[in-house]
Amino acid sequence: MTSTITGLPDRYRPLDQVAPDEQTPTGVIRSWRARDRVLNRDVALRVHSPGGPAARDWITRA
Repeated sequence: MTSTITGLPDRYRPLDQVAPDEQTPTGVIRSWRARDRVLNRDVALRVHSPGGPAARDWITRA
């Protein structure tokens, strides 16, 4: 399952957004400090939310 608020899988519990949103031609990147519930430790995550003019090409290549 995925959290609808952050877009993160349920495995991760977001603790802090550690950097401002980073705008790219293919969307927005958010950097999080999160708790990995399986490994039971804090991890760093970068979440890319597609959007913008180049998003279709980026999604096609992914």
